[in-house]
Amino acid sequence: MEKRKQDKEQEINPWWIIFVLAVVMILPLVIQSKYLIYMANLIGIAIIGSVGLNFLMGYTGQISLGHAAFIAIGAYSTSLLHIKAGITFWIALPLGGVSAAIIGLIVGIPCLRLSGLYLAIATMGFGFIIDEAIVFWKVMTNGAEGMLVKRASLGPLVFNNDRSNYYLIYILVIVLVYFAKNIEDSRIGRAFIAIRDSEEAAQTTGISLLNYRLLAFAVSSFYAGIAGGLLANLMGHISPENFNLLLSIEYLVMQVIGGMGYLWGAILGAIFITILPEAIRFIKPVLPEVIATNQGFAPFIYGLIMIFFMIFESHGLYGRWLKIKVYWKLFPFNPKQLKKRSRWK
Repeated sequence: MEKRKQDKEQEINPWWIIFVLAVVMILPLVIQSKYLIYMANLIGIAIIGSVGLNFLMGYTGQISLGHAAFIAIGAYSTSLLHIKAGITFWIALPLGGVSAAIIGLIVGIPCLRLSGLYLAIATMGFGFIIDEAIVFWKVMTNGAEGMLVKRASLGPLVFNNDRSNYYLIYILVIVLVYFAKNIEDSRIGRAFIAIRDSEEAAQTTGISLLNYRLLAFAVSSFYAGIAGGLLANLMGHISPENFNLLLSIEYLVMQVIGGMGYLWGAILGAIFITILPEAIRFIKPVLPEVIATNQGFAPFIYGLIMIFFMIFESHGLYGRWLKIKVYWKLFPFNPKQLKKRSRWK
């Protein structure tokens, strides 16, 4: 009964979802700024990648610093299949996700005995391996110079601008978030969460740690691969610089800030972190030049924000939203108001 109450508290009113979807679909018709549409596209891609990483970190409790590597695999696989093999983008994109998922399974097998910091270091090392492979495999990837990407097309419609890419990205965002929500509510999702909460308890109930951890790696990598394919089509040119360690750190921070273990938290974290660089750029002119021009300034801000949330908001933005909902639901009979009234007496 208590579990049902908690699940009900975390549910979002369907009318809110319909309202948000309507706003998302109408947004490019209202906004004239190409830059804002471009930022919205980046947010959509970040949502897909963040929701994927949430399966690994939020549901099974595995820390990964190699998410950028799987995004790179998806980007290059989709582009190479589209350009070199002549496969249409609509088939190359899911195949890019499947390629990332297969490599995720391969990486997941030796990492099954690792957890915490050791897993983070192992996945970070995998990220460096992929980065070097892209640089030295010049025949296919054109090395450090990067490669031009052939844009997606559907009949006469070519997805070569921000507005056309917007609808492509957000249709996939809706589909993949819906799919993630179904996994979360299914037996697989409950098994993921059981492993995160207690591996010993999960094993006693018959849950296979091997199978479900590998599945989490595969699903997370698939989402990253789709995000990579969409990013490549949006940018029109990809290079190893687009998939560095900082990108993996950004996705890690998305989970902490949004709220690990919450699907909606992964979405909120993606929105926050994608907008954050613009906020940093806005405050740079008022900072001393030594600080503003330092290359480590952005990672420092990410680390500072992550520490703040870990100390003061351990459940992230979505956790704070749930607390606000409960607070106003009980108002004026919430504990804080009762304390104030007792003092008045």
